[in-house]
Amino acid sequence: MNKWTGLLRREWLEHRSALTWGPAVVLGLVLLVGLITLLANDHGEIAINIEQSYSGDRAPIEAPPGDLGLMEMIAAVTVDVAGSTDEELEQKLALVQTGLAQPFHWLFKLLVFLVLLSSLYDERKDASVLFWKSLPVSDTQTVASKLIFVLGVAPLMTIAAILIAQCLSLMLLTIYVEEGMGSRIWVASQFWQQPFQLVLTYIQLGIWMLPLATWTLLISSAVNRMPALYVFGLPWLLVMFETILLGTSYLAAAISTQLKGWLALSSVGGPGFFSGQLLGGVALAVLFFYVTVFFRRRNNEI
Repeated sequence: MNKWTGLLRREWLEHRSALTWGPAVVLGLVLLVGLITLLANDHGEIAINIEQSYSGDRAPIEAPPGDLGLMEMIAAVTVDVAGSTDEELEQKLALVQTGLAQPFHWLFKLLVFLVLLSSLYDERKDASVLFWKSLPVSDTQTVASKLIFVLGVAPLMTIAAILIAQCLSLMLLTIYVEEGMGSRIWVASQFWQQPFQLVLTYIQLGIWMLPLATWTLLISSAVNRMPALYVFGLPWLLVMFETILLGTSYLAAAISTQLKGWLALSSVGGPGFFSGQLLGGVALAVLFFYVTVFFRRRNNEI
């Protein structure tokens, strides 16, 4: 247990700046946009956006979150809360909470890629790999700790930032809605369910991202320069060779389905757990993992 604690602490010390300041900056920007939107809406400057997004005065919100901007999502709640039914208000607030989480989801995915891409490559580049290999920790434990930290521990910071953003936004909304309607905002938002929904989403996201994460680690452990080029270039070359030589597109379809799977998890819901594509991706991730361990054991300085 002490070995794993030390390994995870190492990952935290190496990447804490990006994993804390990144969500913090996004949180500040999201709250600033939300405050500006609410203030502008209080003066009637955003009504046109709502009218363009929905037909009718009391039509339920059925448009998917991707069809609306963050400002429209926030403004949707501030318009006629008293005149909305409970179902309509729940739909509006679901849009707001989903919209607030979107920037954090995308930042997390970017940070996962950058952290894993540099983790094994940088320690070979600065020769610190010799020090880490001198410790009584196996290469398998080292590689596994990086995956566990990035996909299992790092999401906690993102989840916390999302919950803070959603909570503060709901507090702002209670100030700007009609008098006496603030309690309806909290009840309709079902905010107490958000921690469980976000944890479930990031568990699913971590499983769906395993093939990409282990592939990125493999490249980080194997190549001596421009690892990002190899991460994207090799799959593209394999797809081209399959298309030209075999006239098929199975690999392209598999990659596309895998990417769509974890992209869909940007919102609550998305693909389920035990689909064939997911299980195939996990099997491929196991293969990538052991190849990464092999290169980690063999390669030292660049």
